[in-house]
Amino acid sequence: MITDMFKITVKGDKAVLNNLKRKGQGFNNVMKAAVRTAGLQVENAAKVNCPAKTGNLRRSIMSTDYQIGNKYIARITPDKDVADYAVYVEVGHSQQPGRYVPAIGKRLVASWVEGRWYMARTGIQMKSRIENNLKTAFRRAMV
Repeated sequence: MITDMFKITVKGDKAVLNNLKRKGQGFNNVMKAAVRTAGLQVENAAKVNCPAKTGNLRRSIMSTDYQIGNKYIARITPDKDVADYAVYVEVGHSQQPGRYVPAIGKRLVASWVEGRWYMARTGIQMKSRIENNLKTAFRRAMV
């Protein structure tokens, strides 16, 4: 599934985790903001990497951030209600050669269309930048 293609994790040691318990809500607010910012950065990069004919797929990419326990999560994914074909653009798809497609005004030639991997490429491109940004926010929250 597109939403789970990559994961960025920033971890701390036990001394850091104990310090976090003392920081309380201030730390939570700083980390929520940092994860929200990271999600928006990845969303923008995904929109740049996204192939666009009509712009619908690009407009459907959005970032959602939330917290589960002590995990801060940003999920960046195309809205399947807006662009239900997003997964096929990402990973590729089979098709029926010879079938006429009115939308493109042509008959299909190939039996397989390669995926564009725009979300996966975005994750690879942004991973170290986001990790560094989150670590910086983490350090600031610890002061």
